[in-house]
Amino acid sequence: MEPVKLAAKFNDEGAHHIYVIGGVTIQRFMHARLIDELTLTSRVSGIGFGNSAVCGLDGDVH
Repeated sequence: MEPVKLAAKFNDEGAHHIYVIGGVTIQRFMHARLIDELTLTSRVSGIGFGNSAVCGLDGDVH
């Protein structure tokens, strides 16, 4: 499901905050301008593969 539709669905269900995890997923929400607060957590882990959350952004996100 596209981020805008997913955010609308959560909003309709009464959610005010969601936790987005995963590099590509975070990118999609950022490109859709659906993230207004970002908390970065860094942890050494053997799980998770793929693109970084901040790869492929066209510039600063305000």
